[in-house]
Amino acid sequence: MPKLYYPTPDELQGATPLVEGFWANQNNHGTWFDIYQELLVRLANTDYGRDLLCIDKHPYPVISMRKNMTQFDMSQDLGPGCTLSDVRIGAKWGNVIRYRWSHAKKALDQMNLEILLSLPEYIIHEGRGIPLMRGAATTTFYPDPHTETSSCDGWARRLNTAGEDWSVIRTGSGTQGFANSTDNEGVLDSDTNTNKWDNISRDYYLFDTSAIGSDTIDSATLSLVTTTIGDARGNDYSAIVNTTPSSNTDIASADYGQSGTTLMANTIKLSDITEGGSTYTDFALITAGINAVDGDGVTKLGGRIEADRADAEPTWGSNQSANTRWRAADTSGTSTDPKLVVAHTAAFVPRAIMF
Repeated sequence: MPKLYYPTPDELQGATPLVEGFWANQNNHGTWFDIYQELLVRLANTDYGRDLLCIDKHPYPVISMRKNMTQFDMSQDLGPGCTLSDVRIGAKWGNVIRYRWSHAKKALDQMNLEILLSLPEYIIHEGRGIPLMRGAATTTFYPDPHTETSSCDGWARRLNTAGEDWSVIRTGSGTQGFANSTDNEGVLDSDTNTNKWDNISRDYYLFDTSAIGSDTIDSATLSLVTTTIGDARGNDYSAIVNTTPSSNTDIASADYGQSGTTLMANTIKLSDITEGGSTYTDFALITAGINAVDGDGVTKLGGRIEADRADAEPTWGSNQSANTRWRAADTSGTSTDPKLVVAHTAAFVPRAIMF
């Protein structure tokens, strides 16, 4: 005679049977309560969890749960190591979870999500820091055109039409500074007087990169577009260096002396740079340049003719010029503006978890 079959509450709600005793040991894993102990204890220490699991609402925290036992920490009243165990002959909490499985599962999923969202950037495992999955982004930054608010670009120079010795013109005070030009100049000009130099100009590029925050900087590239290139000696190079101008929104004559000598990128020969048009010349930042990207503030880079940067006086020739004139942020439009493209990586923070 055929028999009617009625699904159990477990089967109707999708509950997983408790694994325990002999079969738990054979399969090298504990009971369901062992596997989900951390989530259960976290849930049991919330008001909702105590209602759901039928646990008394007293101030003592739950530290352990089994199908027939809930254990509380009593150390705040009775001293370190003291506990209270609520033990039942039947499987009270096993049955509560079975018959309230759909609600219990939803609550445990919530506990699991909270744990995932609170994970640090690194997990420490056996003394080693293991980075979590991270999300990458690439952001492009531009200097502010006039009127500047948080960044700028520009150039400064020391000009003496009578000519000066190399050491004087290179290390002397600047005579002019410009923050609102349509071109930024890097120049090294010789004078008509033997072994004299009449102009050295240095350019500056500041970017408000504070949007990066605490992300790791993976790479960065400074890109510039020329208007003209001059290479009278045929062996001059353009160099990108560190700078420390006194203002983030202006370039003054005094900033001539605030152009550093640390290379932020490999030098590029002037004859290899495309003159005019809208083609960018890319200076991929090396380690020093990447380290100079300020995720909390303003990144400050600059340009110099390499001989000026390296303090390597070129062989003099009358009225010879090495020069780079780069389009500035104040050039009409934005398609040729100086730009800093930064690839950066943030710690992965899950926003939605599907179970």
